[in-house]
Amino acid sequence: MIALFVALFVLAMSVAIQSVLLRSHRRLLTAQEQAFRFHAIRDELELMAVNKEISPNDQVFEFVRWTTNVCIQGAGKLTLREALRTVKTIESSLPAEMRGSDHGRFVKAIERRPESLQKLVGEMFFAMATMLVANDFWVRFGLHCAKAINTTNSMLHKPLLKFQRIVDSAATLLSPTHSEAVSYAREYSEMGHRLVA
Repeated sequence: MIALFVALFVLAMSVAIQSVLLRSHRRLLTAQEQAFRFHAIRDELELMAVNKEISPNDQVFEFVRWTTNVCIQGAGKLTLREALRTVKTIESSLPAEMRGSDHGRFVKAIERRPESLQKLVGEMFFAMATMLVANDFWVRFGLHCAKAINTTNSMLHKPLLKFQRIVDSAATLLSPTHSEAVSYAREYSEMGHRLVA
């Protein structure tokens, strides 16, 4: 019986030590994965320019290249506040004629571009949403809950939306930074779906 307790104790200690040692490795892999996604998007964009699918002087081309470069620098390493600051910087760099509160003008401008560029910009928005939720459990949880509620097609959809609004209001009061991050992540995820579909 004592041998069983010793074995369980050794097993618990080894799992605890492993999780502590691999936590920093997991963060590093997450950062590298995010940076790789943005590198792939930027490389695909440059390939489109080389193949003359899009002009390097196009505003959307310049915006996407600049955005991916900014995101590569901070991918996986940013705190939530730094990620929000980065997103706000990216938002403010949108060309004036493409700005709007709901990004409708920007999405319409992209929809006038080649389909391959539309899909690439959609992937960029997915990657930006991932960047926002990667390092914070509560933001990731909030985004997954919002996605689950939005994809519900049952009779519970309307009550769940009302519940979501109540939770959003409470979250805004209790943790405005997390609430803002979830809001941006939702928006980017929805834009990504709209452009990729």
